[in-house]
Amino acid sequence: MNKAGKTLLVAGDSALSVYQVSPLKKLYSLAKKDFRIYPNGICFSPDETLVYINGSNDSAYVLRTADGMLQQTEITILPNVVLAVAFYKGHYVFSKASSGYEIYDTDFKPSSFLKNELHALQSMQITTLKQGTDQSLWIGTDGDGVLRVSERQNFFGSVKSLPENFKFNKAVRAFSEVGKDLWVGTKGNGIMVIPNFLKNKSLQQVKNLKAPGVLDNNSVFAFERDNAGLVYIGTNGTGVTIYDTQQKRFIKWSAIKGHEKYPEFKSVYAILKDDDGSVWMGTNWFGLIHLKINRNQDNELEIIDFKQYHFNGSETGPGNDIIYTLVAGNNNRLWVGCRYGGLSLFDKKAGKFKTFKAFAYNGSLSNNDVLSLYKDKQDR
Repeated sequence: MNKAGKTLLVAGDSALSVYQVSPLKKLYSLAKKDFRIYPNGICFSPDETLVYINGSNDSAYVLRTADGMLQQTEITILPNVVLAVAFYKGHYVFSKASSGYEIYDTDFKPSSFLKNELHALQSMQITTLKQGTDQSLWIGTDGDGVLRVSERQNFFGSVKSLPENFKFNKAVRAFSEVGKDLWVGTKGNGIMVIPNFLKNKSLQQVKNLKAPGVLDNNSVFAFERDNAGLVYIGTNGTGVTIYDTQQKRFIKWSAIKGHEKYPEFKSVYAILKDDDGSVWMGTNWFGLIHLKINRNQDNELEIIDFKQYHFNGSETGPGNDIIYTLVAGNNNRLWVGCRYGGLSLFDKKAGKFKTFKAFAYNGSLSNNDVLSLYKDKQDR
């Protein structure tokens, strides 16, 4: 049966017949004496060309339909007796009766396709050839087991340069999907924006957002979008920069109403939104910050709440003021990954921290340098 499941080939002792499967109907019949077709000596190509091997005379034939008639042509160029055939990636692969294989293109001209990759198979007795549904070629041998040949696929690629002389020559620290665009935060080159990312295969029309235009600093470490359409951007600059997706504009910390009432901070490495609309921010040397911003009646951004938690060696502060990662925990708690300070668990209601560090006892951390946290579906 062909790949589409629409055509059925029936080989008898004296005839070769082709049937339509649904509804069952005989299409063509080719009478010939002494048909002996090997079970693995038949294959269809995508254009419905049929190649089969007649074992009665050790010859291979091409079967095609033309002008409503079934026509066959002997493949006279095959220099060896063949046992099996398969159509794989635009080529016919024949197994030789002696050992090894031969490969031909669709015009049955010798091809160097897979010559280097399958060189070791030339000394093997190949009995079966079959293309798999996963675009692989399965090879059965006499004494050497079953082999699978498939194209090596790399599902990941490196983007080192972009159109308009943009280059990814800086460390990448953060990603965020903003609308249909992909934002890439770099350490030193601001934000690279790839418009309509899922359909922009050529990565054209890339934009570069940098300081001092829309950012305070070109080292971008974190993105977080809240439920109100605000994208928080953590950089090495002062405070936090916000992109308002409703108004399509950037707001620096110095332009947020009420910022002057609170302590200065910078170098925001991690941002995590909370259910109440606030955000938690891990900083470099400025500890853990809890921030809530709303739009006021004039549609301006205004700070509603601000609280800072510093390391102080007690349960009222995290394990260190350098915080690289944040993850929401259960029961109104927050996991805080500290640089050199271990892992802190913060009870937001009680306002207390419990810090786990690397010690010799069983179950302790392996290292106090916590750079990344991830919680799976089983809350681990």
